[in-house]
Amino acid sequence: MPTVTVLLPVYNGEAYLEKSIQSVLSQSYQDLEILILNDGSTDGSLEIADKFSLIDKRIKIINFSNHIGLAGALNHGVRQARGLFLARIDSDDEWLDHDKIKKQAEFLANNPDYGLVGVKALLTSEKGEAAGKIEFSENDGDIRKKILIKNQFLHSGIMMEKEAAVKCGLYDEKEKYVEDYGLWLRLGQFYKFKNLPFFGLKYRLNPRGVTAVKNRKQVVNSFKLVIRFRRQYPNFFMACLKWILRCAQAFLASLFRMKD
Repeated sequence: MPTVTVLLPVYNGEAYLEKSIQSVLSQSYQDLEILILNDGSTDGSLEIADKFSLIDKRIKIINFSNHIGLAGALNHGVRQARGLFLARIDSDDEWLDHDKIKKQAEFLANNPDYGLVGVKALLTSEKGEAAGKIEFSENDGDIRKKILIKNQFLHSGIMMEKEAAVKCGLYDEKEKYVEDYGLWLRLGQFYKFKNLPFFGLKYRLNPRGVTAVKNRKQVVNSFKLVIRFRRQYPNFFMACLKWILRCAQAFLASLFRMKD
C-alpha cells in the first residue's frame, strides 16, 4: 500500500493539466498513488490523463460521467485512497520543491498530533509570469490566532492524514467554494496545524474563473464558517470586522459588474 495518495481533481483543465501531473511525477518521494478525478470534463482533460496513466502505473483515473462538483469528487477520491496521508493539487497548479511530499509525509509521520500541514506558495499569472508570493503563519498557535481572519492554507499545498479527514466528516458538499476552509476548521478541533517553511507550490491566478457571483458566495460562506467556529478559535471579533468588509466589497463589486 502507498503511504501517500495524491488527489488531483480536474474539470475542463486541459490548459495546465499536463504541467500539474508532471510536477507530481517529478517528486523524489515515490511511495504514492495518484488519483486523477475527472469531474465530467468536456475538453481534452481525460485524454491527457489517459496518456500519463499509460506511462506511470501509479496513476489511476476516476471518471465521473457528470459534473458533480469539487467536494463530491474529492470525497469519492478520499474513500478510494489507499494512502495513510492525502496530498492535494489542482489541475492548474504545480508543485515546486521536488521534496515537497517527502518533507510533509515525514513531518506527519513524526508528529501524530498534527493533522494538517501546508507550505508557502509562489503566485503566477495565467501566462506563467511571477505575481508575488504567499507566506502563512507556521506554528500551530499562530495559525489558530489567524485562521478565522484568513484561511491559513492553500488547498493545492496541503497534506493531511486520511484518518483525520474521515474523522472530521470529509469535505462538506454544502460548503460550496469553501469546502477546504470548513474541513480545516473541523480538523483543528482534534489536531494541530503546521505550515512548513519552504515554497512548495506554484499557485496560478485565474481571474477568468472568479466570477462576481462565485466571489460573493465564497466570501459569504466563509463568513458563515467563521460564525460557526467562533467558540473554537480566537479573535472572532477581529475576524468579523474583516469578513464584513470583504462581504461589502464583494457585493459592491457584483453590483458594479451588473451595471456594466
